[in-house]
Order: sequence, then structure tokens, then C-alpha cells
Amino acid sequence: MKQQISLLILIAIFSFNSKAQNWSLIPSGTTDDLNACSYGSSTHVYITGSASILKSINGGLSFNSLSVSFLPLGSYLNSCFFTSQDTGFVVGEDMNGLGFIFKTTNGGSSWVSVLSSAPGAMNGIAFPSALIGYAISGSSGVGTIYKTLDGGTTWNSIYSSAPFDDYLFNLHLRNNNEGYIVGLRSDTLSVEAQTIKITAGSASTVTNYPLYYLFTDVQFLNADTGFITALDFNGSQILKTTNGGSTWTTTYTNLNDDMAGITFPTNQKGYAVGTGGTIVHTTNGGSNWVNTTSPTMDDLYAISHLDSANMIAVGAFGTIIKTTVCTGSPTTGSLILPPSCSPIAINGIIYNTSGNYTQILTNTAGCDSTLNISLTIHSTSNTNLTANSCTPYTLNGTTYSMSGTYTQNYLNSNGCDSIITLSLVIANINANISQTGTTLTANPSGASYQWLTCPSFTPIIGATNQSYNVFANGSYAVKVTQGGCSDTSVCKSVIGIGLDDYQNEFGLKVIPNPSNGVFTLKTKSDFKDMDFVLYTITGQTILQQKLKSGTQFNFDISSQPNGIYFLDINSTKNGLKFKPIKVYKN
Repeated sequence: MKQQISLLILIAIFSFNSKAQNWSLIPSGTTDDLNACSYGSSTHVYITGSASILKSINGGLSFNSLSVSFLPLGSYLNSCFFTSQDTGFVVGEDMNGLGFIFKTTNGGSSWVSVLSSAPGAMNGIAFPSALIGYAISGSSGVGTIYKTLDGGTTWNSIYSSAPFDDYLFNLHLRNNNEGYIVGLRSDTLSVEAQTIKITAGSASTVTNYPLYYLFTDVQFLNADTGFITALDFNGSQILKTTNGGSTWTTTYTNLNDDMAGITFPTNQKGYAVGTGGTIVHTTNGGSNWVNTTSPTMDDLYAISHLDSANMIAVGAFGTIIKTTVCTGSPTTGSLILPPSCSPIAINGIIYNTSGNYTQILTNTAGCDSTLNISLTIHSTSNTNLTANSCTPYTLNGTTYSMSGTYTQNYLNSNGCDSIITLSLVIANINANISQTGTTLTANPSGASYQWLTCPSFTPIIGATNQSYNVFANGSYAVKVTQGGCSDTSVCKSVIGIGLDDYQNEFGLKVIPNPSNGVFTLKTKSDFKDMDFVLYTITGQTILQQKLKSGTQFNFDISSQPNGIYFLDINSTKNGLKFKPIKVYKN
């Protein structure tokens, strides 16, 4: 809110009018619909209506009617163009729909026919120089482009749309050999907007645009940059090209009014008019368009300029509006705004990046003036973080205990609202132990293991498998490492190992012991349903056998390394459990 207040104050200090050029109504003396206007000089301005010609000799401050008695009965005028204050042309159609061009060399006192009986209404005319000119015809029939090389005395066709129906509506010539003509092409199935490109003085390219049904006016600032006022099926638009018409993008949309005419007195400053008295303007080469206060609500059909301060627009019911004449001096001002974290709108133009900008506005004296703008626009910071943790994770004072995606809002170094998105994975190690007989097994698979004796949690040398065969009563735990994280299980007690009463009763012996790996287990009593497990000092099982019956059993571990082994004997069926017997191989 502070930035908006500052903006208004600074603009007031420099006395700029953010509505751009002021417009005022000029009496026309007619209720005829006016459809075209042309500057012949700084003082002489001509306007055509459906059946009238108006002339001003004071720069458009007042107008008088000229005689139209030279026109064929029932004629309708569509446009005009003056190459000097006295030499000019009017175009239109007669009562039979045939097109004509009339020329005057004495400011409209008299006229001579230079083209008649064109196959369709003459809709537009333009002279890029005194001798070379182009005119267009076409309404419900063949579209035709005419060209003159002798100042409009003779005209020759350079394009015909036959057999297609072209409605050629308006034209703009950038020089003697380059220009654009716009309108529409229709057939029994569709109506599509159309452009015809003039290259080397001839019609070179015809392009149809099915998204629109009529292009009403065209202006080019240079070979690459141009504008079209377009009507689609929902409203109207202003289209811009920066590649000579190869592609067009929308820079303005109006859903209520039809845009009919466009003009650019400078490369940066442009105006367009439409129905309902609509006037829009741009001060940045057509990138943005802003509504301008209009003195009329009547439809406006055409706009023309002498320079950036003198423009005239005409429309329905004899409407003429003119820009306010500069009565003072141009001014220059500077606008420096405090840094912002958001785009800034100044006089309807939105700025998204820091930089120095210029707007051409109108001061209170009605003169074009310059506003230099200096902006600093800071950006927000959207940061994505990925974290893996073995324990609860803390970010900017907030602790997260579960895996998930989290967001934090914060102010970055420029003081702008920003967002951190944290993708967090917290490893949950399952370090639980399951027990089968004297074998302890860590639950998770695919991890690293270290078995420990409790309560000191002393590592058992070599006990690094997922399972561990216990050979002595006691309490055991396991440290599990997985994904870079470790956790230690609770201690698990193992009892009932080494019951000497059973050992004495059965008279268990291993002979010879030590041996070279072949030994015999002897017993006084018959073993029935006994399980024998031989494992290393680290708990690795190397031999496992179930014995149904007998008093003597041979075992061969000669292929195993020398060392101490443990023989575990038990019978779950008989409820017998013996203390592991140490077996020495050397």
C-alpha cells in the first residue's frame, strides 16, 4: 500500500496525465457515419463519410462539407487518402456495387474519375509516396489489388482472388514496395480472416487465419514489427508480430467492443479505436495496451495521425474526436520506487524485472512528455531440499520425526516471502530379534550385523551374520546397520544351555578331541530324535544333522579350517538340551 501511495504522489509532482493523450469532440455538422480520415498537411485534414466529404484547413479544429455532386447516384464512400494538402483520393462503390476512385488536385473543389467499374467496392487506398499508391476492392465478390505508378492517374491490377471471394478491408504500406492488406476470405463452408503481403511491389503471400473472421486494420513499424486489429467470434483483439508476419501473438483483448482502427505516430506510442467509443493506447511499442478516457460512446471506425501530438478519430453519427493541442512545453520526470517483491503496475503497464524504463505520457499542457522509471524488483526464492536422516531432522528450528514432504515459509535475504520444500526420509531400522532354540536372528535382511553381549554391549568377535548360535547362557543383542543408519536391539536372554545332569546321564564324549577333523560322538544311552548342529566360534553353522537312533555318530569336518567348533545337541521331542561341546581341530 505504501508503494501505491508513493507512486501517485510522484506522478502528481511531475504533472503527468496517466490517461495519455487527451481527446475532445469536434463538431462535424453531419450525422453521416464517418469512416476514414487523412492528413494532407499539418493544416489540411479530410474525412469521408458514407455520402459526405469534410475538410479542415486549421488542423482539424473545425470542418466544412465539400460537394459530392460528382459522385454517381447512390454512391457510398469508404475511404480517402491525401498525398498533399490539395491532392487526394476518395474510394467507394456505386449503386450497383461496382468500385471507383476519384482524384482531386485542388483540395476537393473538383474531382475526376481515375478508376471505375471495379468488380467490388473500393474499400481502401494508400500512397507511400507521391507517385506510387495502392487501392483495394472486394466485398461479396472477387478481391482485387490495384497499383499506380503515376500519382493515381492510371491503375493496374496486381492481384485477383478469383475464384475465391475476398473482402479486402484495409491496407498499410511501409514504403513503395512493402506492405500488408487485411480482410477476410469466404466460401460456402467458412469465413476466415486473411492477410496479403506486398513484397517488391507485388502481392506475394496470402495467408488465412481460421481463428478470426475479420482483420479490420494493419500497421507496421518496420519490416519485422507490426499490428493487426482482429475480430474473433467472442470479441476483438490486437495482434502483434515481431517476425514480419510469420507469427502473431495477442497483446490486447476486448470481449465487449470491436477494434476497428490502429495507428502508431512513433515506434513506442500507438492508439487503437473501436465500437462504444473505445480508445486504447500503448507507450511501449504495443507490448501493453491501456484504456484511454474517450469523449464519446459512439462507435469509432478509423484513426489517423499527423504526429504524436495530432491525431483524429472518426465514427458513427458524424463523430469526430481530436487530440488536445500542446499548449505548453514537453517535460521530463523521474520516478524511483522502493524495492518490491512483486511486479509493479505503473500507468497500466506491469513491470516484472528490475531495470530502467521510459514511458511517453501527456502532461497537463497536452504535450508528450517523458517519465523515466527506475525499478528494483526482488524475486522470491523457492528452494527444494532432499534429506536422509537416521534420527529426527531439524530445519530452521522445526523438528520432523517422520518421513514426508514438508514446506516452510520464510523471508529471503531480500525480505521477500519464499518457500522451502523439504523431501525427508528418516530411516527406521527394525532391530528386533527372533529366537529359535539357541539361535538368535535379527529381523531385517540385507543389512550389516554385529552381535553383542549384554549388559556391556561388547562385540562378539566374528559374530556378524544375521543369525547367531548361542553356546552359553546369557543376554545378547545385535547392532543392525542399514542405509547408513544403525540401531541396537534390546537385550534378549538365553537360558537352559549346558544342563550337566543330562550330559552325565548320557555319558557324551567326542573322540578323539582334538582331531584332524574326523571325530566320533559316543553316548551310553540310545539317542532318539536328536538334532546335532556344529558351528564356528562366530556362530556360523557348518554341519547340521537329525539322528533318529543310535549310540555312536561320526562327523567329518576335515575340510574346515583349524580352530574351535561347538557341537550343539538337543531334542525338542524329548525336551533334552545339552551344554555345547567344544571340538578342537588341528
